[in-house]
Amino acid sequence: MKVDVSASGKLAIDMILTTNYDRIICDLMLQDISGFDVIEEAKKRYTPAEISQKFVIMTAYNSPQVLSRANSYQCKLLNKPFDNLEEAMRLMTE
Repeated sequence: MKVDVSASGKLAIDMILTTNYDRIICDLMLQDISGFDVIEEAKKRYTPAEISQKFVIMTAYNSPQVLSRANSYQCKLLNKPFDNLEEAMRLMTE
């Protein structure tokens, strides 16, 4: 398994548009843009069905608005902090 890491959302977008990933785990609150902005840019490469399979959004903000937006992409949502690492890993690999 190969893992890439990005220091910013904009760099992550460049990586997503040029590299094929099996899974993209993205925090909602990045230092430069939001995880939802990353998903919007990923639409240039991936279909909605692919986005729903590839993306896991991590967030400590589980407001109804965040849940609704994540649901609109049909991506997985991982709430932080998570105590059960096995459950978190299972969600990321489903």
